[in-house]
Amino acid sequence: DEPWSIDDLCDRFPVLAQRWEQRAGSLSGGQQQVLAIARALVGNGRPVVMDEPAEGLDPARVEVLAAPGP
Repeated sequence: DEPWSIDDLCDRFPVLAQRWEQRAGSLSGGQQQVLAIARALVGNGRPVVMDEPAEGLDPARVEVLAAPGP
């Protein structure tokens, strides 16, 4: 599998691109969850095991999360 790039993740999760300059601690709970998922995926071509990755995400982001990788 191809590793995820930061550009791939910003395309997948536009909120990351919109909040690029913002400190992680000031993000909403759902945005922090998206950031945690992105951190796990970036540059990693191996599968990632996550416990309840959709916790705290709105339905639209859950759908994006479930889509295949880059």
